[in-house]
Amino acid sequence: MIESSTRNASTEFATALPLLSTVPAGFHCKFIVKAAATTNDYTITDHGSDTTKIICCGIAESATTTGTDGQYSATGTVLTFEGAGDISEPGDWVEVFSDGSSWYATGHAAAAIALIVG
Repeated sequence: MIESSTRNASTEFATALPLLSTVPAGFHCKFIVKAAATTNDYTITDHGSDTTKIICCGIAESATTTGTDGQYSATGTVLTFEGAGDISEPGDWVEVFSDGSSWYATGHAAAAIALIVG
């Protein structure tokens, strides 16, 4: 399972989701930015052994820019809260859940391109 701990702007974080075959349908977790990252990014990755990728069903952004709004990906491997330039803000969030065969992600960010699906 994912380690539960508090991270902040001075420590940043990188974490991997558990191997999909080890979690039951309905498993979910939510990541919330408590303090804006100042240099490094906050990253959430799929488990390296998974062949099923993260399907992003929509990332809502309060700020809008052409081409980056409502990001969608059926083959994502990384969700990134952008730290360079203090783009991600406290309160930005992403929720990841599983139906037992795939990962799905939804989220919200205050600034455009603060939450990147890759």
